[in-house]
Amino acid sequence: MLKAWSLCLRPRREMPSATASPFQLRYWGDDPSDDDLLVGPVKPQTVFAADDGLHYQHSQQISRSLLDEDGNLDIVTNSERDEIYVGARFVDPAGKTVSLVESNRIYKDFYDPF
Repeated sequence: MLKAWSLCLRPRREMPSATASPFQLRYWGDDPSDDDLLVGPVKPQTVFAADDGLHYQHSQQISRSLLDEDGNLDIVTNSERDEIYVGARFVDPAGKTVSLVESNRIYKDFYDPF
């Protein structure tokens, strides 16, 4: 299970009001070729502003089998570790992405119960 954490989004340009543009979070499994969408889009449970930008908080339960989205031994690292991250988007009323940021990657063998 992933716990809540903060993501920081620094806009590249002026953003429209938050009431007109929703925030979207997507949980991804990081892969060498194509990342796998695990959950989303979902709305963050909390959004707040700080000196360094906007922060999002959200907690999400994801099954171990879904987190173990590769299910294969990585021949480069010789492990079955998976990587998960969250992509946070700020979209305009038409649904176009205004700004996008990604969280840090979490590396773990999610199939291992320990």
